[in-house]
Amino acid sequence: MLSILLAAILYGADNTVISLETPTKAPNKPLEELIREEEEEDYPPMSECMEFLHLLSPVNFQSWEFMPLWEKILEVVKSPVLLLLTLTTPVVDLSHPKQYWCRPLNTMHLVTGPIFIALVIAGGDSMIAGKVPTLVVVGLCSLAVGLIVFLTTDNDTPPPYHLAFAYLGFLVSVVWIYCIANEIVVLLQAIGVVFNLSDTIIGLTILAWGNCLLDFLSNIAVARKGFPRMGIAACFGSPFLSILLYISH
Repeated sequence: MLSILLAAILYGADNTVISLETPTKAPNKPLEELIREEEEEDYPPMSECMEFLHLLSPVNFQSWEFMPLWEKILEVVKSPVLLLLTLTTPVVDLSHPKQYWCRPLNTMHLVTGPIFIALVIAGGDSMIAGKVPTLVVVGLCSLAVGLIVFLTTDNDTPPPYHLAFAYLGFLVSVVWIYCIANEIVVLLQAIGVVFNLSDTIIGLTILAWGNCLLDFLSNIAVARKGFPRMGIAACFGSPFLSILLYISH
């Protein structure tokens, strides 16, 4: 219920902002030219190598000098995790001029993403027919697909199938959530052993709070993006889906 109230309040606050600026006369230019100039100001052109390094960098160097000290420390601390996420998870943003298409980075995602999924699901010692390691087969197939995409695409224009990278990003994100959830459960079990708490008490308290907190933050983020109905529906849909999956097992 708290997620529903905050989602509705945040959406109402974002849509009741009144602008006090005096209207200015629009320049006598075509709309497409104005949009192109605005995109060039927000995303200045870069070479392929510089764009790759810019998207790969986990630290925001553009606003580094304006950050306070605590925010700089936070940027450095979270940079290893962000680097791993950037290396494995492709992002497709339709509001970006190129939809976040970067040929070397997206080609790398075609290799690192499937290998990461196979490593988590099958494990590092999994074998196919008892002879060939699973990671080797997945790595070779991913490398072949990556080379084909790299040789048949251009860095300046996203390919027609670029939206398919969003599905790969979704799968990799689900696997990341699975890994983090497993680590959290192991950590909570260790806390239960230290403080002599049963698994039932941990599930009713700490684990339940942590599970609700993730849904709470994600629903607020969805509402702030301008989709309050989606956030409110998620408040009810997520618990129902969890109960359905748990009962089915």
